[in-house]
Amino acid sequence: DASSRDIAAAPSSAAVPERLATTGETVMIQGLVSSPSLNGKKGTIAAYVSRDIHRYKVNLPLGDGTTKILALKPENISLLESKDGNENNGASVRGNDAFYYHKDWEVTHVFIPCHMGNKRRCDQFHQCVKSLSMQTGRCRIFVAVSGIARFRQHAMDTLRMAAAHRSMIMARKHQWIVLDDKTDGDTQKSQFQHLKSLLSVSLEINPSAWLMFLDNDDMFHPSRVEFFQENVKKMKEKYPTRKAFCSSAKALINEVMASSRCGPGIVFQIDSFLNGDSTLNDIVEISTTVKENQENDTMEHFDFCVHSDILKTFVQLTPDEIIAHQFCDLRFLDAIITMTPPPPYFQHPHEKYLYMHYCVRQEDRSIMLMEQNLEKIKVTISDEDIDLEEETDYSAAKICALRKGVEECIIQTLYTVEGNIERSRDELRTTDEAHNHDIGKLLWKSTMAKFKSYFSDELAIKNKKWWKKLDSQPAKPKKMGEFVDRGNGIRVMHLN
Repeated sequence: DASSRDIAAAPSSAAVPERLATTGETVMIQGLVSSPSLNGKKGTIAAYVSRDIHRYKVNLPLGDGTTKILALKPENISLLESKDGNENNGASVRGNDAFYYHKDWEVTHVFIPCHMGNKRRCDQFHQCVKSLSMQTGRCRIFVAVSGIARFRQHAMDTLRMAAAHRSMIMARKHQWIVLDDKTDGDTQKSQFQHLKSLLSVSLEINPSAWLMFLDNDDMFHPSRVEFFQENVKKMKEKYPTRKAFCSSAKALINEVMASSRCGPGIVFQIDSFLNGDSTLNDIVEISTTVKENQENDTMEHFDFCVHSDILKTFVQLTPDEIIAHQFCDLRFLDAIITMTPPPPYFQHPHEKYLYMHYCVRQEDRSIMLMEQNLEKIKVTISDEDIDLEEETDYSAAKICALRKGVEECIIQTLYTVEGNIERSRDELRTTDEAHNHDIGKLLWKSTMAKFKSYFSDELAIKNKKWWKKLDSQPAKPKKMGEFVDRGNGIRVMHLN
């Protein structure tokens, strides 16, 4: 989600996972300087107040039978320790959660990489969290936060308010676990740096959970978690050896059209989708089928639910420099759709879509690339691009746009299925004639050398072996709604 093409591989995060306190939960008071006599006493969470004070309201019972209401900072409360004595299920993170524990939390874990870079993203994240609070199913939600300090505070306020909702039923539906570096400064991490950190915590709690993914500017339909959990159960019954399934029907919010019609920075409320608001007409396109997503170039890794084993192996085999890259999601998506037998496809019986996604359409991206509108396509000109501008007839912006295409291809296919990278380059050459000229050859050679240097010989071999293993089982006869190989190195959903 970060805007730069490369983010320096971050050292091990200083963030400590925090399970957010919920309404009615008993907590221990700690670290008070002004009233040290209260430290060690127990109170119950009444609510979280974000406006200006960023504090929990805690009801403290007094010896005379009355109750005192305290306004405490998050660092001045701590969860009670787990009573089951089992440290192998993330007890140190979860604390004593027996009073509101639900078995469905073990079925799916939702991962949200949350980089907060501007005010609009804060508003989008508020709707994102609201969509989770509205779920008919119950799950664990893992959020990793980075970004500008004041916007990170906004994200934490949003999350704490959801976990300590004034309605106890709403508050205790999910278990919210957050990673945020305890710093007053700005932080920056990539999407997959966040996912890698979240996976570590998730595995500690339940290494067998299935993973759902949500971008922090998007929204879940209220039925998504429950539907995915039903599908996990089907997978265990019908496809016990498979590790992924797909459900890609979604509402695509056309960013260019939305900006044109409603003004820059528009944020749509989830209620607008659920109520069929007419303001969404001509701005939102429903891609119900896989074919429609293919035509819109909107197949994403969050269209899939995968077993923890898949993401675990992926991050183990992926160099930190690629984990830190904005196109790492393309490599992960390639791993998922390489699987044979292919991931089964599930369509909700009633809802047309279960995900609301802000996106720039393929044709709009092509125009932005041609116009070198780098801010919109979230890439920045590098020093190397500037140096090449002085040596060639191309502008730095044009070189940067060409390099974006090269990096997309190489990250997605390097040391994966044999022949993929050659086919990928052939397809790249059809997108811009410059890729056939000296500048294109130079960018390909230098970028290939750069990304190959991230892999040791041993790691390169392990990657090729894993991709081969993913693709090791012969494909069954074509069926509606399964991935098949079209012979061009790209696996797509087969449609009769």
